[in-house]
This record gives sequence, structure tokens and C-alpha cells, in this order.
Amino acid sequence: MILARSVRRRLVWSCGAGAGGLAALAVASAFLLFLCEYNGPNASYSVCVSGSTLWADVIPSSDNAGWRWAVRRLPGPGVNWLPSLEESLSHGYFSIGIPLWMPAMALLALLGAIVAFTRAEYPPGHCRTCGYDLTGNVSGVCPECGTAIARSGESKPKESS
Repeated sequence: MILARSVRRRLVWSCGAGAGGLAALAVASAFLLFLCEYNGPNASYSVCVSGSTLWADVIPSSDNAGWRWAVRRLPGPGVNWLPSLEESLSHGYFSIGIPLWMPAMALLALLGAIVAFTRAEYPPGHCRTCGYDLTGNVSGVCPECGTAIARSGESKPKESS
């Protein structure tokens, strides 16, 4: 698959930054609790990162309506390695937990697939290895990376050992 160089670069950077951000959040959440909660008229909705796990909860509403943000220190480091699902139909409680290593690994797998199965497309007149503009080059060698360049209508010159 051929992708434009800028698109490929953006995809690689986005996947790497996303995986790195999730890894940093996983390490921080082993010691801290990050909470964002909205108490609505019927239920309370919260997203929490704790123990290197992303939690999403739906709980019957309390009296305190509105948004709440919190960062708290946990009593000790903790890590959850497996996803979990908790529900209590009698109390109207629902909670799902996804360990942060799972989406981080998915992003790294996507990053690997982009790098392995795509190649950058360079416009005509550019080096096929590094993308350097070869306009006016008569030496037959890319001055940027040293790759031998095939002139139009000729076979590719052999590199000397």
C-alpha cells in the first residue's frame, strides 16, 4: 500500500504519541486516581483511571448535580492486568474496566502495520529512498543518502563495493 509521505508520517507519529501517552498515564495511574464525573438527573456517569485501568461507570444519581473532577493519591501502587465488568441490576450499577496496556498495544500494533505494510510515495524526480529532490542531479547518486539513481530510459547503475 502506498501512502503520501506526509500522511504516513502523521499516522506513525499519532500512533506512537498515543501509545506513549497511554503508557505514561498507566504508570501515573498506578499511584494516582484521575476522575471525571457528571451527576445528571437520572444517573451519575464517570470515567476514572486508576490502577493502570480505564473505568467507565454508570451509577444511580445522587443529590449533587453537575461535574466533578478529582486527582487523588492512592494508598499504594496497584495494577489491574485483566479487563473486568461489574454490574448490579438491583442497584442499577454498571462498571467496565479496560487495562491501559490493551489500547496501548493496539496502537503499537497499528504503528507496526503502518510501517511494515506501507511505503512512502515520492513524486517523480525525487530519490526513492529518502525523497530528496534530484532536479539537476547528473552524478547518478543521491547527495542526501548515497543511493544510486536510475536515469530515465536507462537501467539502474550498479553500486561500487
